[in-house]
Amino acid sequence: MEEVSLAANERLPHCWDVTSDSLAAWVAMRWPAERLILLKSVDLPDAQKHEPESLVKAGLIDSFFPQLANSIPAIEWINLRREGEIAWGLLNR
Repeated sequence: MEEVSLAANERLPHCWDVTSDSLAAWVAMRWPAERLILLKSVDLPDAQKHEPESLVKAGLIDSFFPQLANSIPAIEWINLRREGEIAWGLLNR
């Protein structure tokens, strides 16, 4: 579905608060997908619980992403820069 045919509250804002993370989340939400896998170049920080807002503050995801995260059943984080292994984690919401 083209974004222009959606209601204003279903569209992504056209600003720097939206990057590929939010674009991927929006597509996963509209699909609807069972899970979203974020392909990153860093490990998910060690913590018991990873809240999207804390990852925004750390500069690891864009600031619009938390508004979409609750609409996606599962979100995974994979660090593709690990040599010989793939480090992954689950993002809690």
